[in-house]
Amino acid sequence: MKKIFVALSLLLPGASAQAGHYSDLVDYGWYTHDTISGLYWLDVTETRDMAVTEVVAELQPGGRLDGWRYATHLEFED
Repeated sequence: MKKIFVALSLLLPGASAQAGHYSDLVDYGWYTHDTISGLYWLDVTETRDMAVTEVVAELQPGGRLDGWRYATHLEFED
C-alpha cells in the first residue's frame, strides 16, 4: 500500500466518495484512496497543529504515522 501524507482536504474541499473526471477517490474518513494512482492520502486533520518536527518524529518506525511519508512534488502535482 502506497501511503502519502499531504493536506488532501485543502486540495479537494467537499470531495465525496467519487471525485469524478480526473480520479476516483474513496474516502475512509482519516485518509483517502486515489484508485487511479493507487496512492493513499492522509487527511490534513491528522496533523493539524503539529510542528514539522513533530510530524517527522511520528513518521518514524513505531510512530503514530509509521508507514506514511510526504508526497513528492510530482505526486502532489499529479
